[in-house]
Amino acid sequence: MYVNLRDLPLIVSHDGTVEESVTEWSSWLLRYKLLSRTTVNGYVNSLNQFYEFLHFHKCEFNSDREIEKLILKYRDDLLSGNSELNWEPHSVSSVSRAMNALCSYLEFNGMHDVAKTESNLNRFAKAAASKNSFFGGGFIKPSKLVRLSMPKLKNKFILPTRHEVKRVKYFPPNLFWDFIDLIPTHRDRAIFMLMAGTSARVGQALNVWVRDIDLEESKVTFIDSRSSERRIELQKQYNLEPEYEIQNKGPLPGIWLADNIKEAFFSEVKQYVGGKEYIPIGHRTEMHPYFFITNTGNRLYPSGVRQRFNRTASKLGLNLSPHSLRHLYGYVSHVMLKIPMETLMHCMGHTNIESTKVYATIPNDVAEEEFRRALRDITEKHSHSNREKAGLAMLSDNSDTK
Repeated sequence: MYVNLRDLPLIVSHDGTVEESVTEWSSWLLRYKLLSRTTVNGYVNSLNQFYEFLHFHKCEFNSDREIEKLILKYRDDLLSGNSELNWEPHSVSSVSRAMNALCSYLEFNGMHDVAKTESNLNRFAKAAASKNSFFGGGFIKPSKLVRLSMPKLKNKFILPTRHEVKRVKYFPPNLFWDFIDLIPTHRDRAIFMLMAGTSARVGQALNVWVRDIDLEESKVTFIDSRSSERRIELQKQYNLEPEYEIQNKGPLPGIWLADNIKEAFFSEVKQYVGGKEYIPIGHRTEMHPYFFITNTGNRLYPSGVRQRFNRTASKLGLNLSPHSLRHLYGYVSHVMLKIPMETLMHCMGHTNIESTKVYATIPNDVAEEEFRRALRDITEKHSHSNREKAGLAMLSDNSDTK
């Protein structure tokens, strides 16, 4: 049973006992990991689903093979649904969140070796049972690392403070075209301009089909690869399923940040399609509808895109991820163009405005420039008394004082 008490997510077992390890874990996520309350609620809800799954099947962990089968069945039940548990089919991103929730809970409880990767989750149940976690019917104390970061956690529950907005790492706008110039292929230039120009995530860019690019209308259509229509067409026409590794996170309206980025994108696309980099659908070894492909005709994966991004960004002295291009879109839109938060929420495909509010944080360099510009405007355009002029001159004087 999933309940909320004082706005804190909890899991209550079937005998009415509150699983304190989950309560403390959610508090830790809110206060020290600075995750949003929406994300933490989703994590706890995913963990609760697994709790129900274990209880329903009366699971006993006698061997690694049984544990592996259990995890695979749990994931399959999420993807395809489970009528006995009244589960509807879950999206790929929901399944990924469920796995991330398990990993995070295990990390909180000191089982780092299990939580590292999804492939190691097949060992989690044995480790959890040995530590008497609620999976095994008992209680796990937080790991030593967590206890050191939260000294009172061992003896007293800590009420999370108000969630603080994290600062985002956006790609510097003044280096964007320098970055594009360093990229050797038309395909990769197009991918990164698409991300910066429309706020597309890596997965959303790589899930674009050939027909989603309209060269005549200069338009890109972003469709959720998990939608029933697209899944059915992918199965019937290409005998394929949406890739679990390439998350989409829903459609985008495809509103371009700037016309020059849009024009440059379609210029690169035309050169990509007309050159040797591109292989038409009918000539590919394995038939698929995706637009961005490898030199051999296979579809691209996020890992390759990240490697090429990192290699190029490092030449400019930047230590960022491709997702910083999406943050560039949000930063320029809200901080520089003053786009209203509700409009930006729509443009970036957010379902919760809390996700958009991260762009409300104005960086120090921007604030400093606004102060300097305002000071220049005052000193140049307005008349002041001698006393006011002397004060402003002192403020704007950057010479060293002794």
